[in-house]
Amino acid sequence: MADKKLDLLNALLNAFDQHEAVLIKLIETIPTGVTILDKDGKIKYANPTAESMLGLVRTEIEARVYNDPQWKIGAVDGGPFPDEDLPFNRVIETGEAVYDIEHAIEHPDGRQVFLSINAAPIFDDSKELTGVVATLNDITEQHKAESELKLSVQRYHELVDRISSGVAVYH
Repeated sequence: MADKKLDLLNALLNAFDQHEAVLIKLIETIPTGVTILDKDGKIKYANPTAESMLGLVRTEIEARVYNDPQWKIGAVDGGPFPDEDLPFNRVIETGEAVYDIEHAIEHPDGRQVFLSINAAPIFDDSKELTGVVATLNDITEQHKAESELKLSVQRYHELVDRISSGVAVYH
């Protein structure tokens, strides 16, 4: 009987080890940035996609906190982004996940990147909030396309408004 229990325990540990390896490979290869922060906002982990999105290597990212002034965080429209609206702060404040929080950051080379962030709390066995996991999606190209479309529509309206003769649009 003891041998069967030991075999079962070994089988369960082996399955867990395999699942852990699969999860690690998944996080390391997905096209979504993943960061893990402790309850004080220090970044403890960033996957390779997050490194690319943030323009830093993992050791540089892990030397920062979520709201480090070097990020130069701003709103998507170019204005300021309130610290209390940052995904980390909202999760810490409510203990609940947040979705699709959009803001801009600045890479060390000066290039602006627009991110859409989802974040969720991490709890320990005693249900104490110990950190936050955040996923990052680079929406820079989407933002650029939307801005160009708005500009194009604005130019079209200005052109039509300036024409002195009648204009008809046929579909």
